[in-house]
Amino acid sequence: MTTTDATLKKLKDAVAAATDKLRETEADLRTRYTRATRERSRVRGAYASREELQANARRLVERRGEQWRQTHREVWLRKLSGHIEWRIGETEADDTERTIPPALPALDAAGLDLSALCGLVPDALTAGLTALIAAQPDAAFGLPADARARRVADLDAEIADLARQHTELVDAAAAAGLTFPLLTPVREQREADALEQARAQALTEARAAHGYTAPAPPPVTGLAVTTLQG
Repeated sequence: MTTTDATLKKLKDAVAAATDKLRETEADLRTRYTRATRERSRVRGAYASREELQANARRLVERRGEQWRQTHREVWLRKLSGHIEWRIGETEADDTERTIPPALPALDAAGLDLSALCGLVPDALTAGLTALIAAQPDAAFGLPADARARRVADLDAEIADLARQHTELVDAAAAAGLTFPLLTPVREQREADALEQARAQALTEARAAHGYTAPAPPPVTGLAVTTLQG
């Protein structure tokens, strides 16, 4: 093997190694991006925290119960109080009255719904819901609202940075003759930008053909990529 052959072999080996490293880096960035977007979806879609669920149960029972009591208060108070019914006759002497003793209001199966329970036995219903929540494992609940918002913000920043790194790698590789697919949201955004620019150009040309002049459209900037999976 001549000196030239040895040099060429070293160059080919270096190019192959660099290509392998690029592929490895691209795959790593894509994997980390996908993992981060899935984590973001999981964090955002998780249930509220245990404490928040318990607070929600108390608040919702209280609100539903107050609505039920406002609606049924007069009927129930009248029944529980008892009252006098007057029947007006043709003359005053014909007038009659009837005493209705206190009684429990009629409550059939159709009326005994969750709203009625909230209105009549709010403490028992809240205790039951609290026990239901308390019996669940920690894995069933998500982060509290403040911690959830912070975690999502951190993931948004991580996702945007990974998308930037991946896009720069793809563009640099393309300049060197290597092709890697863009992340789906980045590709879709570029396609949308190109379509918008083509429309703006077509509009400018149409106006020019009819003697109109218009300032060049401002450059279209890409939107931040934060949530979609590549």
